[in-house]
Amino acid sequence: MFFLGTGAAVLDGGADSVVGYASIVLAFGLTIVASAYSIGTVSGAHLNPAVSIAMYLNKRIDSKELVLIF
Repeated sequence: MFFLGTGAAVLDGGADSVVGYASIVLAFGLTIVASAYSIGTVSGAHLNPAVSIAMYLNKRIDSKELVLIF
């Protein structure tokens, strides 16, 4: 899934390209949205482990939930 945005950036190839900046931004953004929707019910959509650790340190989730996320 994450290769979609990288592929769009690689295909960009310069200022005169067909892809353009808006397509690259949309590719990365839609990939993140699709990932959050697909794993949101399992992990609360924590795509970045630092967010999960910060929530644990702020006592928003307990250690059992933290282990289940990873």
